[in-house]
Amino acid sequence: MQSTDTLDVLEKLVSLDTTSHKSNLDLVAYIETYLKEFGIDSRRVPSACGEKASLFATVGPNIAGGVVLSGHTDVVPSAADEWLSDPFTLDVREGRAYGRGTTDMKGFLAVCLAAVPKMCAANLTKPIHLAFSYDEEPGCIAAPEMIADMHSVLPDVDMVIVGEPTGMKIANMHKGVLLLTVTVTGLEAHSSRPDIGVSAIEAAAGMIADLYKIEDPSLDVQTRPTLNVGQVNGGTANNIIAGTCTFSIGLRYLKEGELETHRTQILDILNATDARLKRINPKLGVRWDTHFIPSLDPEKDTSAEVRLKNLVGANQAITVPFATEAGQFQQVGWSTVVMGPGHIDQAHTVDEFIDIEQLDKAMDAIELVIAQQSQ
Repeated sequence: MQSTDTLDVLEKLVSLDTTSHKSNLDLVAYIETYLKEFGIDSRRVPSACGEKASLFATVGPNIAGGVVLSGHTDVVPSAADEWLSDPFTLDVREGRAYGRGTTDMKGFLAVCLAAVPKMCAANLTKPIHLAFSYDEEPGCIAAPEMIADMHSVLPDVDMVIVGEPTGMKIANMHKGVLLLTVTVTGLEAHSSRPDIGVSAIEAAAGMIADLYKIEDPSLDVQTRPTLNVGQVNGGTANNIIAGTCTFSIGLRYLKEGELETHRTQILDILNATDARLKRINPKLGVRWDTHFIPSLDPEKDTSAEVRLKNLVGANQAITVPFATEAGQFQQVGWSTVVMGPGHIDQAHTVDEFIDIEQLDKAMDAIELVIAQQSQ
């Protein structure tokens, strides 16, 4: 089976714990060494702190007409005591490969790397670029800097394939995300004296309740904007009125008009509470940081979607419910689709796995890309 080499690479990738809050430099060094064995130089795009890096490399001639195979190196946290096997030791059984990141998305990275010898042997006439980012899971944070660097040094690219798990179906659309990290400043006091304290948690709870009223649950969840408050942290002790509270908001949307409407509603809620707190004490209030993940939008008939459909023999494209780095590639003018092995239902789960059959299908697709780039 062609998956043997892929599983060898995947075993190494899974063994390197690249949970988003940790460094990924050991994995980056492994990829650099691996590529060097085939005479391929790579280029790091380091983080400001120096503890992480994105990486991209070119196989074949560095000319226009390239195809980018893109994925992220980081994974979500794992509660090891809830797993049947060690999350960072690949466990292959019953046609599945278990381990953190196997589906999201080290499986795709492993296929790309296992395909490098095939790329080198193919006498490519147009290049294949590999692009591996960090900090995708916290909000596609690092990819824009990597993409900007690629855009500045690489000739024109014909197609970008972001290998997030789609069951090897071609996706041409996904929602964008507006992320806000909100910090509420209240006033600490003994919990027996609420008359002299101002609870930041109470203020946050009121805003959160109002925020969830923005959604219209009667509409189809696949197409309507959805809102999630994913984290809340605040207070110092049970008998102290909370002086601070932070919470995160994620708004997913398909249309720019929806974004503007809902962003206005969100900011109205935050500003109203900020004004109320400042009337009590000018030192109190609400502040927030904002981050965007752009949507992936369908393109015209010259798009990567049509080229990839013709290449793999697909008739239609799908919309995926999750955000990816694809919209960030699209923003620099590179035609982009999402297609990768595995299914999103296995991502971020206890006992995450990928079907080996999916890895084989991914390799088949990359072999078709290699053949196309060799014509």
